[in-house]
Amino acid sequence: MAQDIREMVNEFEKQRQMLMSVSMQKQQMQANINGLEVSLKELENTKETKVYKAAGAILVSRDAKEVKKELEEQKENTELRLKTMEKQEKTLVDKLNTLKTEIETAAKPTQ
Repeated sequence: MAQDIREMVNEFEKQRQMLMSVSMQKQQMQANINGLEVSLKELENTKETKVYKAAGAILVSRDAKEVKKELEEQKENTELRLKTMEKQEKTLVDKLNTLKTEIETAAKPTQ
């Protein structure tokens, strides 16, 4: 019985660590989306036909429409990954809640 509880607690800790990792990745993706939205807004507000895009350590002159299209695609892909991370996060939370209930039930003294 005590061994089962120990195994459930270990599984709980593993799932909790995974949840923390997923949450951090989700925050990074959200920050990335916010940055892309700012860039897209700036591109919409500019009258320039050429803009500079970072390519590693240098800036390269590119057509504004091409850059806007690339940024929109990048934003869309990141949003899809974010949705996947949100689903994964929900699954982990549900699993943690289930494990918590199982641990609490197993740890109750039997009468």
